[in-house]
Amino acid sequence: MEIPPELKDTWSVCTIYTDSGSTRDGMLLGISDTHARIRFPDRSLLSGSLRVKASRIGLNRSARVKSQDDFDAILEFDKDA
Repeated sequence: MEIPPELKDTWSVCTIYTDSGSTRDGMLLGISDTHARIRFPDRSLLSGSLRVKASRIGLNRSARVKSQDDFDAILEFDKDA
């Protein structure tokens, strides 16, 4: 999994909301204007459109999965969000 170099290190609890209505809690480990890196406590595969929310840092954006492995996902924020 390639991690975008522009990500700033951060540490914030976040929730991923899927179009199907399910949610996954994770830890936001890095963020930029265009991407986010999320780590999950267990293995999980994400797909389709998502919304990522991290109240502590005021994040509430739609995104798509750019890459993922067993526990981490790189999300690319939608440009219109």
